[in-house]
Amino acid sequence: MCNKKKLDVIGDFPEHLRPYTDEQIPAAMHRIAGHRYFPDVAAMIFPGISPEEAIRKVLEVKTVYQFQMEWMYAFNNRVIESTMESFTYDFSPGIRPDKGYLYISNHRDIILDTSLLQMAFVYQGLPTSMITYGDNLIVNQLADDLARSNKMFKVVRKGNKRELFKNSALLSEFLRSCIRQGNSCWIAQRNGRTKDGLDKTASALVKMMGMSGMRASGDSIAAGGAFAAGDAI
Repeated sequence: MCNKKKLDVIGDFPEHLRPYTDEQIPAAMHRIAGHRYFPDVAAMIFPGISPEEAIRKVLEVKTVYQFQMEWMYAFNNRVIESTMESFTYDFSPGIRPDKGYLYISNHRDIILDTSLLQMAFVYQGLPTSMITYGDNLIVNQLADDLARSNKMFKVVRKGNKRELFKNSALLSEFLRSCIRQGNSCWIAQRNGRTKDGLDKTASALVKMMGMSGMRASGDSIAAGGAFAAGDAI
């Protein structure tokens, strides 16, 4: 949507969990174009488009930025125009486009909510963020390719204590590296969607942030917070 920065923060983060780089986009677009559900996805975003035109259009995408601007921007616009009377947002005046931040909030629909957050970034003239999501949410290759082409990366939800600890350490280091290099990230404040309006940030999330020396800014770690790497709690 609004961020042409190349991702240079991979390090030891596992390949199958990472967001795609520009170099991986052409192959991802070919897989997307060949998936049996792709015509339905394309018709939802671009009503009236023929399957042939949709395939041609997606195969023209060569970068993450292009995918976000041509496909995700169109998807968000359609959602806003067809389901909302208005779309409003409010950013702290201290948010700067040249810095990376960790955004923490609740969610009811992790795909839709975070996608609309990216739209707010675009309207505000800010770079889009990377987005975390649970690996349990991916049901097929199409969903995986669409998500990772949209700067989304997976968080491992399964495993024994040793595996979960290792994955948390890798995630913490990945987030810290992203933010230090000026790439913002969004992460849910707890597992699962909000149901009761009680927006408590999971203590495990705070501990994970601290595993790589990440520190958070602001008066508290609360829903809707945005924290920059290197700032103090």
